[in-house]
Amino acid sequence: MKFFSAFNPIRNFKSIFSRPSRNHIQAFDGIRALASYWIFAYHTIVFLLWLSEHGILSRVLPNPILKIILMGDSSVDIFFILSGFLVYSRFLSELKGNTIQNLDLRIRLRYLTNFLIRRFLRLYPLIYFFILLKILELVALNDLKAGIPQILLTMFFLNDVIAGNEYTPVGHSWSVATEMKTYFILLYIKNQMMKTGKDSTKLLIKIFVIALIVYTTGVIFAPKFHKYPLYTEIWTEELCTLFHFQPETGNFILEHPETLAEDNFRRFLLYFGFHSRLPLIIIGCFAAFIQYRTSFPEKCQKSKPFRLMILLIGLILFSSLFILKTTHYMSNIQIENITIIQQIIIRLFSFNRIINSIGASLLILLIINKAGIFGNFFNYFLSLKIWIPFSNLSYSLYLTQVVPIFLLEMDLIKKFGFDWIDTRNSFLLILKATLVVYPISIITFLLIEKPMINLSPERFKLEQFISGKEKKKED
Repeated sequence: MKFFSAFNPIRNFKSIFSRPSRNHIQAFDGIRALASYWIFAYHTIVFLLWLSEHGILSRVLPNPILKIILMGDSSVDIFFILSGFLVYSRFLSELKGNTIQNLDLRIRLRYLTNFLIRRFLRLYPLIYFFILLKILELVALNDLKAGIPQILLTMFFLNDVIAGNEYTPVGHSWSVATEMKTYFILLYIKNQMMKTGKDSTKLLIKIFVIALIVYTTGVIFAPKFHKYPLYTEIWTEELCTLFHFQPETGNFILEHPETLAEDNFRRFLLYFGFHSRLPLIIIGCFAAFIQYRTSFPEKCQKSKPFRLMILLIGLILFSSLFILKTTHYMSNIQIENITIIQQIIIRLFSFNRIINSIGASLLILLIINKAGIFGNFFNYFLSLKIWIPFSNLSYSLYLTQVVPIFLLEMDLIKKFGFDWIDTRNSFLLILKATLVVYPISIITFLLIEKPMINLSPERFKLEQFISGKEKKKED
């Protein structure tokens, strides 16, 4: 009975417009909604550039709004921060003094297994659905053997380690693979918390430092790529043109696939994936610790100088990455003759993700605490009910968007050529893609994402074992 009720279309549709729980932080709805749409708009424009020939970039990039849209990949980091914050908040809320310490191994394993199963059913069924569609396509094209390696990497949370996405429609799910692997580290921390009854903040700091050293080492000693000078967010005509359109065949041809594959491998190895995003998730954990284990909320409410100081630091750190992205070095790089200063700037792009995320965490803390004019305004704005459906659909939107956007853009270029691509039509394209992709994301939410959430086991509650342990002591 539970299985069939999980697919109840009416109930699932109503859930799109409701908040998940009473303890839900309402401002997170607006943050998720805006961040997910920023990623969506980014994919729409960046795919357009990848499909373009020379001359397109000069018509699109000068627009300041489109420049901001092309920074949308940074909004993925917001989701990593929120993930770390929410998971560690739960861990901290389950600490009941010292009564949680020395829990039986069997109880700890049940808790950890329950957590992983719930998160897996939340994230991966939708990915497997798209992989299945791709397998059917490859079978029809008699090309399944070539796609097996990338499909297996995606299925087993490894597509954030080795790049190569041409055989999977969810190559951008590298971020989900990163999150899944991070859960194992967070659960190791949780296991220590259940053994000691303490918050394991020192262990969290050690893991953060190790991750930071590994990531920074990769950035410093990065070799020069064949085509990409260390980082792909350098916008030049040569770097952006990845596909060439052949009017006689109507097909798009990938430029230098062997060289591109090698560049992608190095790029992912050094800049993307688990080791580069783990520090961001831990930053979210630190934010949760600050919120629930320090006097930060009280200081924000009582001390105006303290609020202003946190706001100023948060804005400076948060904006640092975007300031770097708008520097003139981005558009004036000569690939074969990169200056030392330009190399430093390029490397800072990567390292600044961490600085940017610290700033974002401070601003989020001000918002959820309604601290001052800034916190009150954005808490009110981001908590509006209008954001709820867009927040609930954010994951389905994220996974469903790539293929429809790509097909839509290829179709438009085949019909109108490249001359139609300008600032005005770029915005119209985002609107058209929105009208195409959101209905698809609603369908996948109703048929796959929400039913899998409904079928997930109930959250394992430590309270029952803690209270039982206390009763035994009293007896």
